[in-house]
Amino acid sequence: MVTLIGVTFALLAQTLPSISDTIGYVHAANRLASGHGLTFADDNNQVAGPYFSIYAFQIRRTDDPRMFLGFPPGFPILLAGSILVTGSDGAVHYVVPLLATAGLLATFWLGTLAGRNAWTGLWAAAILASTPDFGEFGTSSWSEIPNLTLLTAGLCFYLLSCAAERHRRQVVMLSVLGAILIVYSFLVRYASVAIVPALVINEIACGQVGDSAKRRRWAFWGLLGLGLAGILLFNQLYYGGALLTSYSPTHGWYPWPAFSLSYAFGPSPVGGRSLIEACRSLWRNFPCLLLAAPVGWLLLKKGPALMIGASTLGTVSLYATYAFAPTGINSRFLLPVFPLICVGVAQTVTVAARQYLSARWRRAAGLILAIVLCLPVPARVTQLESRNASDAAMLDYIHSITDSTPPNAVFLSYVYNDQIAFYGNRSVLNYRRIPPSDPEAGRYQMEVFEPRLAEAVDRLLQREIPVYYVEDRSPPFWDSLAILENRFAAEPTYPGACVYRLSRAPEATGTGDGSR
Repeated sequence: MVTLIGVTFALLAQTLPSISDTIGYVHAANRLASGHGLTFADDNNQVAGPYFSIYAFQIRRTDDPRMFLGFPPGFPILLAGSILVTGSDGAVHYVVPLLATAGLLATFWLGTLAGRNAWTGLWAAAILASTPDFGEFGTSSWSEIPNLTLLTAGLCFYLLSCAAERHRRQVVMLSVLGAILIVYSFLVRYASVAIVPALVINEIACGQVGDSAKRRRWAFWGLLGLGLAGILLFNQLYYGGALLTSYSPTHGWYPWPAFSLSYAFGPSPVGGRSLIEACRSLWRNFPCLLLAAPVGWLLLKKGPALMIGASTLGTVSLYATYAFAPTGINSRFLLPVFPLICVGVAQTVTVAARQYLSARWRRAAGLILAIVLCLPVPARVTQLESRNASDAAMLDYIHSITDSTPPNAVFLSYVYNDQIAFYGNRSVLNYRRIPPSDPEAGRYQMEVFEPRLAEAVDRLLQREIPVYYVEDRSPPFWDSLAILENRFAAEPTYPGACVYRLSRAPEATGTGDGSR
């Protein structure tokens, strides 16, 4: 079953990333594999201001004209490793399908260990494979599936170390492996640290704190502590502060808190009602099975039950207060807890079947459940095929507006900024990044947007660099087209596509006094 799912995921892999996050990860992997680090290079950053990059690269350093990746480094390193091992840039698109397959095996393993029954592991893996979000994000270059696999495998090694107290070397080895996987998951997505309190709860609940057997797992907690300290050091060196990340206002994040209790049931500036949406996303993936998860956790041994339950609640609670509600494409935030939920559901199914059904009825019920889990699969495969066809159409559109332009052309586009840079191989003026955020006032400094945008375009035109504007929203984002039309001549260039070539108006004598 796992092999079939892995092959299917590979065949449906998204080989033309179309969203800024996935494009950012793939570009970072290519740069890493070629020895350039987590950077985005564009000579125009030295010509017209530090605005020329794709969305994922928003970190600016005053002594470096390059832009730096705003995501944690763990996932790009994995993708870059696939390029170095295979010698093919295309290998990056199959890392997530491979890790999704490994995640199913890790879920089977976790269910078997926690439930002390291979059937719990089997049903946990089957339920995970049937969830729509696992199928969607298991075929695309997002960081959540790698995070899921690393966390789940790390918890498996940790549980094994708890059960091997009489074998010192084995305990140390298992502790080291578990800690390495869990710490690396932190580097893939910082939110994984939400499971640390659950691990502490497990230690306390098992009554092992201070025991000589417990002290043999010093390697696990030592490496975990070093990993957390390493993240703070990385943040200090990379972002400029131990507690800073790319989501800090200093680096262009929104001028309001990323997390707030008010977002749980109320609106945030970018959506909100995050707790409500988290519950809806979980229900959409598990329907009525979700109700069986807490029951299954209670049926587990106390230590694993508390660890799995607390890990789930900790992670969900974190995203329940996040400005970006975990719904739609952001429902992927919850993927790392899917195996934990699946183990709870599978334990309920296994125990109930064993206690209340005869062998014949257990087989019949198992067959019915398997059929129910498989029924949505054809429709989901069609959706993924449609997504990939849409990506191909997007690529055709990008080439249609860029191929006839000079190689040094610069494009301004809000929706297609990253696609133009990545697939069209053209420089992009990311005007979304121009106004700095003002967290004290809770707004962007929009008063500098118009003069800085006009100044950047004017500097390009002075150097005879062709500049094109793509009208991809109605109305254009931040009224940018009207601002440029007031300062420059805008001539439509493509029939059927809202693309304008900008040029200096004959009467123009200056473009403002904005400073960068």
